[in-house]
Amino acid sequence: MSRRIDRREYRQQENGEEAPLLRPDGSTFLENVAAGIAARQRAALRKRAVAQLSFLWAIINCLGAGSIMAFSLYGPLFQKRLHYSQLQVNGVSIAAELAMYLPVPLFGIVCDRLGPATPSLFAGVLFGVGYAFAAMVYRAGPAAWPPQAMMAAFVPIGSATSCMYISAVTTCAKNFGRGRFKGLALALPIACFGLSGMWQAQVGVHLLYDILPEGEREVDVYRYFVFLAVFLSVIGCVGFSALRVEEDEQLIVQESTEYGTLVEEEEQSPKNADGLLNERTKNFLTDHTMWWLAAGFFLVTGPGEAFINNMGTVLDTLRPDNAGGAATHVSVVAATSTLARIATGTLTDLLAPTTDGRWEVSRVLFLIVFALIMSVGQVVLASGALQDKADLFWIVSASIGAGYGAVFSLVPIITSIVWGVENFGTNWGILATAPAVGATLWGLIYSAVYQRAAGPDGLCSGVRCYESTFWAMAASVWTACLLWLWAWRGVNGWRKREISV
Repeated sequence: MSRRIDRREYRQQENGEEAPLLRPDGSTFLENVAAGIAARQRAALRKRAVAQLSFLWAIINCLGAGSIMAFSLYGPLFQKRLHYSQLQVNGVSIAAELAMYLPVPLFGIVCDRLGPATPSLFAGVLFGVGYAFAAMVYRAGPAAWPPQAMMAAFVPIGSATSCMYISAVTTCAKNFGRGRFKGLALALPIACFGLSGMWQAQVGVHLLYDILPEGEREVDVYRYFVFLAVFLSVIGCVGFSALRVEEDEQLIVQESTEYGTLVEEEEQSPKNADGLLNERTKNFLTDHTMWWLAAGFFLVTGPGEAFINNMGTVLDTLRPDNAGGAATHVSVVAATSTLARIATGTLTDLLAPTTDGRWEVSRVLFLIVFALIMSVGQVVLASGALQDKADLFWIVSASIGAGYGAVFSLVPIITSIVWGVENFGTNWGILATAPAVGATLWGLIYSAVYQRAAGPDGLCSGVRCYESTFWAMAASVWTACLLWLWAWRGVNGWRKREISV
């Protein structure tokens, strides 16, 4: 009697028919398992490499994106060379601020739906157009173009700044936002954004400068703008290919209820991912703690932005004239801001609340402490203590820079923890509109106080140029600290909801 051939001893042929094996194919199963494991390992390595390359280019994007942080380098020259008033100079910076922050929700939605590559390309184009037009307006001189032309040039510059920034930060949040060091993964690109103003200001002062008759160096604004137009266009266009998010759809679908106000996870598929994002955006907007967080963000970042944009004119009010140039203090602000961003990102990863019962320090406490450090610089300046000690102005620059940088590092980290990373671009974009309103308000307040105290030539000197402004700024920061404390420990706050923030 012949041996019965089992079904496992048949092999499927290419034409669809089954043919019996001459012997049982016992090794096929193990070979398939090994091949599957190898394929998965190769795919995992490829995805890891793509994520790491994207992280690297996100750092490069952020190292370029913060060019507006160097505004104090050339802002005073708009007064001296183009004969703008202080209000008109602030008009240029306010136009950039509004264009930088107001469209951020739209850019965030694009990042969430289409990925971060498209905003990076868009940013490169806008930077090129904006800085090229600004260079042309500056070179033409005071009589050729009205101040509104320079304001128009800084609109695409402002939009490009936030577009390039959010594309980089969203890339890092979605690729690394679930790991243990999610704070550091966000803090590094955010820190590089702050650092960009420092190195770009130094390029302007040490490489792209004119020699004045008295032998001093002054940045050549035309050449500086041309440099920025070319450089930022290139890195934005390269970012279109380099910035990638791995398994973005799965990130949207698999997000669990570990984050504060997210809906419970149901059986979901990529087909209803957009609906899920819309639902989570609604939950975000209806969470009262979001509004306390946003209000505090508004009250702190507005004074910070106004100081950075007007630092050059503040320096001109001090005596004796030995505080150092605007480029020096742009670098001080950038350096302390960068250190604060990296420090808060790293320390909060190590000390933030967890479930293992170890000693912990909340990120909200870090946020409040650094905001208070910022207010120290505002109080020192408002008190007039440095009016005749201009060489100590670095105290103000350093304290405000540290507070400003820490706030811009911690608020997006807290956002990703409380409301999750799958809708991070949209959520952070909504919060990021707060600095636009704050910068506009405080820029107008500073200009009004300055102009009221200025002489016939439009220039001001002495403590009266800024005293009341910076007292009000300090009070604004203190109010923000109270609002954040309420969002954390108040009625139905994050602590009550057991969110480890």
